[in-house]
Amino acid sequence: MINHSEQISNIAAALLKAQRDIGHALKSAENPYFKSRYADLTVVIESVKTPLNENGITFLQAVDSNEEGVPVIDTILLHESGQFLSTRTPVFCNKPNDPQAFGSGVTYSKRYALQAILGLPTEDDDAESATTHDDKRKPAAYQKPAAKPLPTPNPGHKTIDPNDPVLKAARKSTVEESFGCFQELHKDEMPEGKIFCLKYYENEVAAAWKGLTAIQKKKMVWDLESVNKLAESILSVNCLTDIKVDPMA
Repeated sequence: MINHSEQISNIAAALLKAQRDIGHALKSAENPYFKSRYADLTVVIESVKTPLNENGITFLQAVDSNEEGVPVIDTILLHESGQFLSTRTPVFCNKPNDPQAFGSGVTYSKRYALQAILGLPTEDDDAESATTHDDKRKPAAYQKPAAKPLPTPNPGHKTIDPNDPVLKAARKSTVEESFGCFQELHKDEMPEGKIFCLKYYENEVAAAWKGLTAIQKKKMVWDLESVNKLAESILSVNCLTDIKVDPMA
């Protein structure tokens, strides 16, 4: 249900113009993420903020709770005239007491709510990333093309030795490449005087991997796409360290 101010004539006219500009932005070659299965929250914001602002509209999103105490996201489109439109969206998360799962749920709900109120496509989205951690999760928008596959076992071997030095080196290289994606995605979350630490990131990836089921671990191929999926549950604050005492320096 959309709530709104008593009058909406000004915001309706401005929103019409803004949506036309947003439509052009989505079709632009400079926004390739919208050509993939879905765009993450950062990409959605970058694509809609300027068209909205240029037409006198700003948007606000905040975490709140409804009458039953269920966490929700309030999304408000506020026009310079004071007129507004707003919606309330539940936080999609099946582990509300898990901070990482809840954080993913908040991010998903914010993106979903913003796309919905602006009429942007939401099909083939990443809803499962807020509720599960299996092999059906969609790739994050920041992911690069799939890396080269890891070494395959020799003929006659049924499994790859996890302690094989070549395999270990390949996995380490993939995690390091994924670390670059992680830094780019969370660059706005890095406080002054802090830096993302590769060692901390590697530890977080290892912890996330340990949390997978035996079947998920077996299906894990350790290419860039699968490591980036694994990293979706990592909180950026867990990878921060002081610049002067960076253990990787």
